[in-house]
Amino acid sequence: MLLTGTGFLKTYWDEGVEDVYSNVYGDVEVENVTPFHLFVPDLLEPELEKQLYVIHAKTVPILTAKALYPQYADKFVENCTSAKDILDDFKLNISGNNKPDSVLMLEMWLKPGAHSEFPKGGRILVVGDFVVAE
Repeated sequence: MLLTGTGFLKTYWDEGVEDVYSNVYGDVEVENVTPFHLFVPDLLEPELEKQLYVIHAKTVPILTAKALYPQYADKFVENCTSAKDILDDFKLNISGNNKPDSVLMLEMWLKPGAHSEFPKGGRILVVGDFVVAE
């Protein structure tokens, strides 16, 4: 385990989760995000709330990406090797012969006013080379 002194919880609504008791779809999900997978534009600003945007980068197995976004399934190409945490990234690069098995997913959250096309703020999701959600 690597300690950084900072951790992030990402809370979001997942429409794909089914409540087995009520057969209703959707539930609140909570995901632990390491600081090594978050990117901000101003590294000198210590307050996350003052950043114009935040990018959450992670790898997703290619089959998962194809299942989540079937309209792009035939276009997705493995462009990275899967990793669960920053230490996996380090260990995976030691041998140098790992075959790509995943696709990079970039989720960007914009504050209101950060971009003229998103005056109220917004979320952009890029999987591989495709914008799959705005």
